[in-house]
Amino acid sequence: MKVLTCNVGGEWSGKAPQCRFVDCGAPAQIEFGTIVLINGTTTVSSLAVYTCQQDYWLVGEGKQECTKEGKWSHDTPSCELITCEEPEVPTGGYVVGYDLNVHSVIEYHCDVGYLLHGEARHSCGKDGEWTGEVPICEYINCGKVLPILNGAVDYANDTTHLGSEITYSCTRNYRLNGISRRYCLDNGQWSDATPKCEEIRCPEPVLAEHGILSVTGNDRMYGRTLIRTGTAENSNTGATSYKIGALAKYRCERGYKVVGEPLSTCEENGKWSGEVPQCVCKYL
Repeated sequence: MKVLTCNVGGEWSGKAPQCRFVDCGAPAQIEFGTIVLINGTTTVSSLAVYTCQQDYWLVGEGKQECTKEGKWSHDTPSCELITCEEPEVPTGGYVVGYDLNVHSVIEYHCDVGYLLHGEARHSCGKDGEWTGEVPICEYINCGKVLPILNGAVDYANDTTHLGSEITYSCTRNYRLNGISRRYCLDNGQWSDATPKCEEIRCPEPVLAEHGILSVTGNDRMYGRTLIRTGTAENSNTGATSYKIGALAKYRCERGYKVVGEPLSTCEENGKWSGEVPQCVCKYL
């Protein structure tokens, strides 16, 4: 409000004032953003709304109001590229990729001797947060293996961590079927399959024509087994293999004589000792 006084001489002390609309003027432009004037005016109580382009977020007050003083109510905001904070690094691991901007991708890796549990690849989202949960690097330990029947397991240096080695062996009269050495792998598993200790046994002895064979010491028959040439039913022993130490005795049918060693033993190598004797006609 302006007051005018009538001075001596009949003149007013000043010129009559004029009333004009308060106008804040066009709000400042921002980089990577736009301004929307609500109702398209910049006078008192007018509103201006700032927004940012994709992948940028607004820093400051996005809504401005024209005040009676002819100024906008807040400082001009800015649009800044969305970024994520430094990623958390798990114990025993490390991160590859140091760009923290939106859409950037990082990869989690574990140190030697550790196994990653969780998602390895993460990206910076539009909310400024890394996607997914931080993975864990777990110390690799393959643990103890199950014992094997009729055998033993030896742990080199008594360890079961990554790179550790175990060796399988069998008791006497048994031999290993499978890999004798296994190693702790980076997936936390032992390499290869578990071997087995199988009893060393001899197959059925070979029988010459016109021969008669008796075998003692076979655990399946608990006594003597007779093998005879001729018909199929006479040549069937009822046993397919023999324990170490089983004794085979060769004879010949009437009119034939044994040529060679008549006794053969099932040895620790799973073979019968000596050569198979022959039955030769006595009258030739």
